[in-house]
Amino acid sequence: MDRATADIGLIDTDAVKERLILFRAKGQYSNGHEFFTALPEDIRRMKTVAIEAAQLYLVQGYYIRAARVCADTARPLFGETPQDDDSSKSEEIWDEDSVCLELIRAYTDISHRCKLKAAVSIASRVYDIWLTPRDSQESTVTSSKEGEKLHNIFAQYYTLSGNSFDHGEREITISQSRILIEFYYHKIMVVAGEQGLLDQDMTTASAVKRLAVLQAFTESRERLREARYLLYFRISLLGNDPAVEHVLRGFLYRLRGVGLEIEKALTLVDLAGWQMKSGKADVIALSESNLREATGIFERTGHKFGVFDIEDLRITHSQELSPNELFLKKQELGEKYFSVDCYQNGIRCWAFSVTPVVSMGDCRDGILKSIQRTQEKVDEVGGELLKQLVFVHSVSAAILHAPEYGYALRSLKSYITDSPPEIAPKNYGLIHLCLQQAYASLGDYATSLNYAEKAFTIFCKGTSYIDKSDAAFQLAFAQSLCRDQYSLGSQEELSWLESSITLLVEWIAKDKEQGYNKGEQEKCLYLAGLEDLKAQFHNDVNAASRAEQWFKRAHQPPLGDQDPIMLNSVAEIQVREKIRNGEFDEAIAMAHSAFTACQTNPFTPLIHTAQSANRIATTLHLQVRTRYQHETQRSMQEDTENFKQILSAAKWAYSALELYRSTKGAEVIVACTNYIWSILEDIITFSDQIGEELLRAFIIELEKTEEFCDSVRRGFVFTGNIQSLMGKRQVVSRKEHLQLYLAGAKACLRLKESSSAWVWIQKGKARGLSDAFGFRALIPDYIMDVIKKDKKILDMYERERRSAMAALHASPEGYIGAARKAETDRDEMVKIPILAQVVALREGAFDIGLDASELARSLQASNISKDQVKYIDWFIPEARNGDIVLFVRQLDHTTHVRSLPLTLQTVENWIRKSLYFPEGADPPLSKKTGNRLLAEMDGLVDGLKDLTAPDDLLVLSPTGPLNSIPLHGLKVDGRVLVDRNLIIYSSSVAVFRHCLIRANDRLTKAAEERKTRFLAVYEEPSPTARRESLEISRNVDMLASRLPGKVIKGSSVTKDEFRKQSEEAGWIHYHGHAHYAKDDVLKSSLVLSDGTDISSISDFEELPFGAGRSEMTVSDIFDISMMDNGPHFTIIACESGMQDIAAGDEPLGLIPAFLYAGATSILGCLWPVDSSAGRIFSEKFYRNLKNAVAGPQPGELVAGSIINLAWALREAVREMIEKRNIETRQPYYWAPFVLHGSWFHIY
Repeated sequence: MDRATADIGLIDTDAVKERLILFRAKGQYSNGHEFFTALPEDIRRMKTVAIEAAQLYLVQGYYIRAARVCADTARPLFGETPQDDDSSKSEEIWDEDSVCLELIRAYTDISHRCKLKAAVSIASRVYDIWLTPRDSQESTVTSSKEGEKLHNIFAQYYTLSGNSFDHGEREITISQSRILIEFYYHKIMVVAGEQGLLDQDMTTASAVKRLAVLQAFTESRERLREARYLLYFRISLLGNDPAVEHVLRGFLYRLRGVGLEIEKALTLVDLAGWQMKSGKADVIALSESNLREATGIFERTGHKFGVFDIEDLRITHSQELSPNELFLKKQELGEKYFSVDCYQNGIRCWAFSVTPVVSMGDCRDGILKSIQRTQEKVDEVGGELLKQLVFVHSVSAAILHAPEYGYALRSLKSYITDSPPEIAPKNYGLIHLCLQQAYASLGDYATSLNYAEKAFTIFCKGTSYIDKSDAAFQLAFAQSLCRDQYSLGSQEELSWLESSITLLVEWIAKDKEQGYNKGEQEKCLYLAGLEDLKAQFHNDVNAASRAEQWFKRAHQPPLGDQDPIMLNSVAEIQVREKIRNGEFDEAIAMAHSAFTACQTNPFTPLIHTAQSANRIATTLHLQVRTRYQHETQRSMQEDTENFKQILSAAKWAYSALELYRSTKGAEVIVACTNYIWSILEDIITFSDQIGEELLRAFIIELEKTEEFCDSVRRGFVFTGNIQSLMGKRQVVSRKEHLQLYLAGAKACLRLKESSSAWVWIQKGKARGLSDAFGFRALIPDYIMDVIKKDKKILDMYERERRSAMAALHASPEGYIGAARKAETDRDEMVKIPILAQVVALREGAFDIGLDASELARSLQASNISKDQVKYIDWFIPEARNGDIVLFVRQLDHTTHVRSLPLTLQTVENWIRKSLYFPEGADPPLSKKTGNRLLAEMDGLVDGLKDLTAPDDLLVLSPTGPLNSIPLHGLKVDGRVLVDRNLIIYSSSVAVFRHCLIRANDRLTKAAEERKTRFLAVYEEPSPTARRESLEISRNVDMLASRLPGKVIKGSSVTKDEFRKQSEEAGWIHYHGHAHYAKDDVLKSSLVLSDGTDISSISDFEELPFGAGRSEMTVSDIFDISMMDNGPHFTIIACESGMQDIAAGDEPLGLIPAFLYAGATSILGCLWPVDSSAGRIFSEKFYRNLKNAVAGPQPGELVAGSIINLAWALREAVREMIEKRNIETRQPYYWAPFVLHGSWFHIY
């Protein structure tokens, strides 16, 4: 006998098992782990020992250790599917310990690796062998060894069931492993039911029935420790069944005098928990007696966390703790559990303490910390299923907090794209519902509906009726939201209403049939609201009565007073009904009553209290408006009363806003602020003086809300790709956010504070693009020099950069936590002035003045005085017939305002008749009347004669449809603006500043020879195109003689070549085709060659469509890196300057793409320019470049020369405008050329 075998013989394995059981019973997990790991390896690998060790780790919640024990002890008996089974293991399937360990392994793998389907497959095969009732005679007909084993298995099954079985003279023994086989079989099936893989009701009922049989057997054999864990599993499935109390009391009776103190204490705690649910004082008093007795036992026996379980019960059932206090108590309790290594209970306390009624505002830091630490603990114990649950929980919390919409959305999309190999069906459905909610919050109702449909499909594949019904409700909700895309009362809006109503009616009937009362009530309430909308806006004479019927049905059975969310929905419907009937006084009384109910109920979520306050405001306000619509004559007293009432409405709206702010994350903060503005506009009609006082107070609130909007925008972190920019555009283009900036501008204009009004206009412009620029912003040397001089500041700067990069590369599960860390570091940065400047550059600086060093250096370099620079902007009111307002902003912040004699409607009519024309027709601006036609828009620059001077540098920032108009071609004092002034365009001042910083960066670098490239490609298979290609070729050869550079032509101008030159050259001229894709602007492109030389092909008809072509799309350009070389681009091509302008003046097209990629300036074309006109312009532009050199050697083009691009552009257009130039004097030929970015370039 070898030494190892001798050592094993000296160890009492039964004693080892008993000690492991005792460690588990007392919750002494660390001691149990130390004991087990100290055992000899061969003892640890004994199956009976491994079974106890694995169970210790499972109860602890340390799944990775349980999985390791199973893996170290034996190879799996079964594969994940029957086809994967190992035939060499066929003998072990008859061994109880082997099968027990196999089921423990499968159950562990559910938690550890989410192997749910595999576990069910394995459990089903075990069931077929061990747990299927068979006819006793069938098993006696064979004399084989297998037959004997089957006979014994069937004998055990019937013995456990209390039935007689003919087993001859053999003694039938039921081992603990045999009991555990059934225990873990039902554990697996119940989890599968909970996750929607199996029918939850059937698996639960089957488990409850069989567990009762097993418990009865173990109790009859005085195996009460086994009976205890069977009991615990059984009562957890019985829920609120009244039988629970009887079962628990019966088991306590069995425990009398047997010495199982811990089992008694645990059962006392279970009984107390049941008693606390009753809500009856006398029964609750009994529960306290039971808890005191249990506490004494736990303390005597040294149980590690029994007293924590008791504390958890008291906290959970407390009637005195508010939701926030309950959350904090649960957090503290979680810490206590972790202090004794009870991971399962600690994770449960932390992960599920965040409920909808907890105020995100008051507890935000605690909530975020809780979620992050829970994720860390779950990773530590190796619980993939828990990890998925916690992920769903964390993104659900983030979706409730508007500044974290972006975090949640990115996490969810990444998770769906690269989901775990195995994901629980229910979790998968919940993730899709989270995506539905996230997109709904962003106003993207089509995508929201798409995910609602996917979630519904996922849940319908499962077997849980409640999951299906709830998913159907969310789908109906998503359908109803789609109506918000259309005007109230429209046919399109009605169509979506009808779709939602039809679905709700169908599932209300199903809920009634299935006895799902809660689902039926929720759907009835929502349906009543939809029918009410039909009654109000669609003249449906029967809708009101249907609404009332659904409303009454929602109260059967009565809702009671413990569901504040549903009660708030009831109040909304009741108030709306009274308003519809013109019973405003009753509606106001109901609204006040609902607010009081919200205030007095500690379980009312803060956001619902805010909604009830806002309901009072809207009802008061609507009553006044209704009076003024229907009353033509009013007494002074009536006017006074109306004025008081509208002031009261404002007061309540402000109260609602404060409550919304207290949530620290409710998106409705923005809508409430906008609503206050609408009230103030009405108040001003009563009294300008009082209105002005309120306006100044309102602007303070407006600034707070704007900070909130900024935080929402920051949540959508730009990641350096076009998709993230599109996400930014979606956020900043939201109607509610744009209305906020509009309100700021209008309020400041009313107060005659034109400078502040201009800043509000800029805040609402191109925020998405400026954020994209900020992602790769150059930090000016003068700022970095200051940062580097202070180690503390430099450390903070570097720390924030590291945390931002960590967030960019974080996993879906870790992204929310990493993004929060980056946001925290960013918040610390803004407290230090020099670092606040860095943040401002990244996030958009909305003003620019003499204090901006980059501007001062730019002016000095190009010989332009500070007084010559004016920023020109336009404000377009909401009303189509309201006058457009012109802003002229100077560098000293002086701002002039001029109301213009043009309206939005006039501008839009002009655009339709001037810029849109049938294919093949002559463009209106190319005709002899072109200049007169363009002059109709001269009113847009009315006032510039007095507010600017000739030769001033004007930075034009068009708004909305003005982006389509050649503003530089309008006349001021009889002169075309581009002839009178130096002109550049910019989407916003933030984008303008980034371009200046890049241009200045070239100023600071040593003068060196920079590459100049001329690219000419016109690869069209036609004789006309071939002739034009030759003309373009000659043209670029001539241009290269004026600005020395390399010419690349025809088939050599491929995408790879274009990218290479863009990343190396300092000046790039392209002449060819550009394609503007109106339906998908990301597909707009420059047409290049695919490398095929088609110039020598004579028979063009043999060429397939698109032969010789490739396209450099907007998406492709975004991926080019030009930050190091910062080139200037001249693009002579059709529509190269056309942009898709989304709400919020968000531009997207070739020009924004080149500027984002790193270009300092770009000269493009507003519309399909005639190629010959393009050649003429190019010749004149390049001829004037030499005279546009401002320094260091004026008139000489050398390395480091500063070229005034705006001057060269002006001179070229001047020549084209001259009357003697018949070919180009109409606007269609000279007006399309526009310069964006910096007005100068370093050669």
